[in-house]
Amino acid sequence: MAAHNKPAESVDRVAAVCYRRAGGSVEFLLVRTTKGSHWTFPKGHVEAGEAPWAAAQREALEEAGVRGHIVSEPFIIYPHDKRRADGRPMELAVAAYLMQVESENDTPEPGRDPTWFPPDQAKQKLAQGRARRYQQAHARVIDETRKTLERPS
Repeated sequence: MAAHNKPAESVDRVAAVCYRRAGGSVEFLLVRTTKGSHWTFPKGHVEAGEAPWAAAQREALEEAGVRGHIVSEPFIIYPHDKRRADGRPMELAVAAYLMQVESENDTPEPGRDPTWFPPDQAKQKLAQGRARRYQQAHARVIDETRKTLERPS
């Protein structure tokens, strides 16, 4: 598991890093943000009484229309930029959970456009329109996912 600066209990959001194996590689499922201006991992908040991993799994279903096996411990925590209602920026800590997609039969939220990308293209899509700090954070998520999946079981 990758090192992170905050304990999982103090994160602001959870994300499902949805993947599938494609031949000898892996592909990542990204969705559009609610305003459609960026690509991102399905993510959101944890509801009262909900386990963080279950919240990440729920977000994958709601935003991307996918179901699958999710790991119950976050493998990385990364920073995410968000705008407050008044337009001021804020930074959130996001706990990322690996989810191997097993079914794509559910309907995603309108406008989310879930799309599969190979690792390098996923990094490019996640970097578009973001500050360098967040480009690097998203690239780290992709890289750490690949390292985690390549480790012998």
